Amino acid sequence: MKFETELCGAWEERGVIGTRVEIEKNELIVLWRGGVVLKCKYKATQDENGKITLKLSDNKLRYSGAYSSYASVTRIEYFDKKIEFEETFPITGKSVCVLERTSNSRYGNYDVVDGELLKSIQGEWKSDDGYYSLKFEKDTLNINGDELKIHVLRSRGSSPRGYQIVSADPSADMIHGLHHITFLGDSIVAAMVICDAPPIILKFERV
Repeated sequence: MKFETELCGAWEERGVIGTRVEIEKNELIVLWRGGVVLKCKYKATQDENGKITLKLSDNKLRYSGAYSSYASVTRIEYFDKKIEFEETFPITGKSVCVLERTSNSRYGNYDVVDGELLKSIQGEWKSDDGYYSLKFEKDTLNINGDELKIHVLRSRGSSPRGYQIVSADPSADMIHGLHHITFLGDSIVAAMVICDAPPIILKFERV
């Protein structure tokens, strides 16, 4: 149906890193801060005023690896080019946010550019303090012995500074205690997060 096509795409609360809803023809995905908490089928109906209501085949919100849900989706309605998303929590009750269509990827206002940049970062890099070792093999990063899949991102901003290296899991804010890992062409810089103190900026050189 025409109105189902209108729903397809990604939806986020403006200016907030929180709830994200992705809708395809037969499937709906809910994410919280980049992590998938619900994936299900849905049916859409439209009333005489043009409001579209989505009925989900499952409404339980659950963190990855959790045995039980933390909340449930109790209402999803589309009207006037916006989605009202209502959750109900066991203790605090109902919470409603308004979602608008977004062109952001799951990583924010960035494009994944693995095909262009992964070759440029291959190999081993050492931090200037000698503590951190980064070794890139295709889309895998070995950092001090721990391995994880990564992506390289390019900002959609007008004057991006370098390229961001991030975990392939969009819910991961840091990699091994490092934030804003940025490839600058001939070096990599990153911020080492320290509780109750300013971050320490590390510079990595190719070995």
